[in-house]
Amino acid sequence: MTRSASSRPAASRTVRSAPRKQPPRERQSPLRAKRKKERKLAWIFLAALFFVLLALILYVLWLPALRVQAVQAEGPDEAGIASVAMQALEGRQFAILPKNSIFLIPEEDIRARVLEAYPAVQAVSISATGLNTLSVKALVRSNAFVWCGEAVDMRAETCYEADAEGLVFAPYAMASTTATSTELLVYGPLEGEGDTPIRKHVTYASALPGALKFIKAMRGLGADIGSVTLRGDEVDLHTKAGTRITYVIGKEGEAAVLAATSFPNLELNDGSIEYIDLRFQNKVYLKRRGEAATE
Repeated sequence: MTRSASSRPAASRTVRSAPRKQPPRERQSPLRAKRKKERKLAWIFLAALFFVLLALILYVLWLPALRVQAVQAEGPDEAGIASVAMQALEGRQFAILPKNSIFLIPEEDIRARVLEAYPAVQAVSISATGLNTLSVKALVRSNAFVWCGEAVDMRAETCYEADAEGLVFAPYAMASTTATSTELLVYGPLEGEGDTPIRKHVTYASALPGALKFIKAMRGLGADIGSVTLRGDEVDLHTKAGTRITYVIGKEGEAAVLAATSFPNLELNDGSIEYIDLRFQNKVYLKRRGEAATE
């Protein structure tokens, strides 16, 4: 029997996968390597330039010819202010920079030290007058009034100068100020910390501008006002003869009208009147020494 070709068993076939091709190793082109080298050299050059400039700056800052050697001071104590400024210029900044370099003057530190050492100084101006000389000018506060204690019967042992904002800043030159002084004496409580009145504020000093105008009006009516007491919402004016005139803060206009109608008929400066009360509308109360209060 003859087998047909279709009945023959098929020959087995083995399928083999094609070998993977390894990716070719990336090779740097000469141009890319050159650029990388140039960038590296550029960074090295910039770093070297930075350190050279830093060294040059430090050299210039430390030059004796460009460092402050003297301070010219103006103010209440020229030698003392110059000494304070020189102390602020001692040492270094950031461990390597000289404080007294003419280019690195610590103005805020100098200003703070002078203001701390001298309460009478209101402002400090600092400028260079040369390559190694500094000018420090201290502006002294203006004396607006003299504070002498919390009340007339609680007079302080020493009177003090105070500015328009009520800051007490220095002992008054004439500690034995009397009622005959031409200065306006102010009495009232103080605010602030410390063992002395220096640097404290007069509590009701905001009432002084109105009080000063009222005092001017009262003097125009013949009242020889020598001192003022600030207390709460009221003000007491004291004549040099001892008469007290009381009014309410903010009511100076009404009080002035009452005073204008009554003062011409009164003896204000001989001490015969103990007090005049202008706190009430359309009424003036007064008390003569040894008598009861009258309207």
